[in-house]
Amino acid sequence: MSALFSVITIYGFAYALYGKGLLERANTDPTYDGVIRPSSETYQKQAQLYLTGNVTINGLACLFIPFAWTLTFRGTEWWERVQTLHPNQAAFMGLSLLVATVGDVSGNLLLRLK
Repeated sequence: MSALFSVITIYGFAYALYGKGLLERANTDPTYDGVIRPSSETYQKQAQLYLTGNVTINGLACLFIPFAWTLTFRGTEWWERVQTLHPNQAAFMGLSLLVATVGDVSGNLLLRLK
């Protein structure tokens, strides 16, 4: 599960970076002869904003990769010991996940409503 999480998160980060560069190239490089066609300036700004948000969200998600692998290798005994030493850690992890999810969903919603 940690490997799947890592692959999906890193792919989301890398693909959004690739998309930003490709969109920029399609609109500014006259020698570009790819699949993406030049778009209006308004659409380009919205797409760049959307891709920047994806880079940011997936970049933040990458911060959880070491935790996922630590939990995989050290197991539940380690996590129980962490909760014993730091009782608010579980609440903090849940809150972090909730804030990240709400931020991602609301950002996508606001972009569509704009």
